[in-house]
Amino acid sequence: MKKIAAVLAIICAVTAAGCSNGDAGTASQTEAAETKEKVTLSLSDDDNTTADSTDEALEYLDGVAPLFANYLRERRTTPLTFETEITTEGAKWITKLYIEDADTCAMYSEDPDGGKIKVIYDGSMGYQIDYNKKSVYAQNDLSAAEVKAIIEAQSLSTLSYSDVSNSTYVVDTEEYEGTEYDHVRITEGSGVSADNYFDKSTGKLAYSVSGGYATKVITFENAITDSTVFDIPQDFEQKTFEDLVAEYNEANAEAAE
Repeated sequence: MKKIAAVLAIICAVTAAGCSNGDAGTASQTEAAETKEKVTLSLSDDDNTTADSTDEALEYLDGVAPLFANYLRERRTTPLTFETEITTEGAKWITKLYIEDADTCAMYSEDPDGGKIKVIYDGSMGYQIDYNKKSVYAQNDLSAAEVKAIIEAQSLSTLSYSDVSNSTYVVDTEEYEGTEYDHVRITEGSGVSADNYFDKSTGKLAYSVSGGYATKVITFENAITDSTVFDIPQDFEQKTFEDLVAEYNEANAEAAE
């Protein structure tokens, strides 16, 4: 049985490489370009019927694309700071993800029009901060399981061996933006592919390119050096999740007219 949890969410902050299927985030990039806000998240409150095959997936990647396997291990380690810029056809999005621990994370997005939103999960609390409206929307009825599921999704905690092993990998060197990188091309069984460029001296992911979207990794480290990313602006108007839903529905009704 599926449980629909009313939770705060924004443009997916997991954009540069690392969908749970071992691709470099093509689905997330498309979502970032097309989605302004989400106000629901589908969670399962049944036992997970799919066995966790993360260890097998990482072991497989060690053999076919070790740089990408190393990236995923670091990407799944907390604390985490992961900041990116995504460009397509001259438009740019900025996304930032900060995961402090199992129940604390912050996600920030800035769209090409200057819209700035941050979502913070802290224990049983959820906050959506709209910097343009100078409003903070709070939700205080989240369960530990809901917050855990949200943060696990952002931290790529579960990988699928089936999806990883059904993809194909090309590992070589390739020039991008005037610099030569170690290059890993990953092609899913569906035919969707992503080109991942790793710094030759550090082995760190520098760019991921797929479907017309180029994601540049700005900051990627297992530390949070600025604790203010979790601060709630006290001078913003304090609102509720119900206010957010009402404003969202009103805006979408006006757009449909």
